[in-house]
Amino acid sequence: MSQSRSRKSDINVTPLVDVVFTLLIIFLVTMPILMRNISLEIPPELDDDEVPADQSGDTVTVCARLDGTIVVAEGTAEQSVNLSELPQTIRPMLEAKTTDRVVFVDFENSLPYGDAVRVMDRLKGLRDGEDTLIDQLAVLTRDDAQMDCTSG
Repeated sequence: MSQSRSRKSDINVTPLVDVVFTLLIIFLVTMPILMRNISLEIPPELDDDEVPADQSGDTVTVCARLDGTIVVAEGTAEQSVNLSELPQTIRPMLEAKTTDRVVFVDFENSLPYGDAVRVMDRLKGLRDGEDTLIDQLAVLTRDDAQMDCTSG
């Protein structure tokens, strides 16, 4: 009589499903928290007596405005370009420099974040063969009371 009975060989998947659903819930809860962390290194605020004395006129500054124009300034010379013309405009300025290829980037206060990122991506994408043309990309910061990104 025991031979006529067949053994039940099904695997109980209920504990497995419970574990998988628990891991899924943990993943769905923690993922948005992890995505919000963006590392950003903000330079320390300098006092008036700590401002660097080396303010040579050959610094390259890129200023993105709300109307879509980008002002590229080297020393006292400024020229307005659009985003597609930015690489061709700034490349000769950077190739002329032998050391410290630093580009300062400034944005108008109400410029959308996506526009600011597009400008920085274009600048970071400038290459001379395998090497990048820009050694450092520095974002200028200011208090709300200070002027917006304008030439005046």
